[in-house]
Amino acid sequence: MCGRSACTLDPNTIKQLCNNCEWENMDKYSPSYNITPSTYQPVIVADESAPEKHKLVCMKWGLVNSWKKQNKSNITNARVETITTKPTFRSLINRKRCVVIQEGYFEWSKTRAKQKQPYYFHLANQNIVDKKVKQMIKCESANTRRNENLENSNDSNANIKQESNTINNVMHTEEEVRDVSILRMAGVYDTWKDKETGELTKTYAIITVPAHESISHIHHRMPAILEEEQVDQWLYEPTKEAALDILVPFPELQFYPVTKAVGNRVNNTKDNIKPIKLEPVEDISTFLTFGDDQKVPIIDVKPNKKRKRDTGDTSKQYPKPKRRKRIVQPKLDTFFS
Repeated sequence: MCGRSACTLDPNTIKQLCNNCEWENMDKYSPSYNITPSTYQPVIVADESAPEKHKLVCMKWGLVNSWKKQNKSNITNARVETITTKPTFRSLINRKRCVVIQEGYFEWSKTRAKQKQPYYFHLANQNIVDKKVKQMIKCESANTRRNENLENSNDSNANIKQESNTINNVMHTEEEVRDVSILRMAGVYDTWKDKETGELTKTYAIITVPAHESISHIHHRMPAILEEEQVDQWLYEPTKEAALDILVPFPELQFYPVTKAVGNRVNNTKDNIKPIKLEPVEDISTFLTFGDDQKVPIIDVKPNKKRKRDTGDTSKQYPKPKRRKRIVQPKLDTFFS
């Protein structure tokens, strides 16, 4: 299942990649190299006010149905095989489909040593100019300074706010955006309303399908990834059967091992998506290592078993214990007869 992902693009780059859709709740989005459930991410939905038009909405990862009493959920994925039968999803597949925008996602594979090794999955062209990464860092630092300097003068706060807005409004050229590849993951969403405050919270879950044969040795599931031309069909297809037919294993993903530090949600650095070289794991059942170069092969290592009795030679058999004779007590009538 898909439980971790990465999206480090700035808001305007995402907008350009999504045909300049209008943003909603853009201030809740934060670029990250380690996206975990309960964070807000960019999601494409159908614009109800304008037919056949999309809009970008920041939604919380972790589906909370509108009929639930509390805004708590651990539902991050929905299996395509059971999405039409489970009560959590069957009402959403008809009218509340969405497309989650991500750069890549992480999956863990078990090694021979029974340890979990994370891998990063992405499309071929994922890189953008270093200016994007610098802008993201600069934007985060501007927001940090703004929070730390709330007690300063109004002029200082206004300058920081203007700096942050300028960074968010930077537009990239078509050539720069063309070099960026994003994953368009099919999903479903719902809106939960707080009865006390009336606040609306939009949440989503990513639909998963069986993994393609090229990556099934890493993990048996993968997100349902759409082509760019399939977005309209997924959002506006009137019948759920026709919409679900386009959700098939995606064959063009690339992957490589990454650091295990990505397993900790606190670690949010570029090192999370950098490829690493795995050290070969040698089988301990073939040799033991003493020192640097000396290897002693193991001839036959088997657990000790109890020695069985040899039934061929009667002299080696254990003697059978003698059977005790039963002593019968005489009846008292025999002595007084």
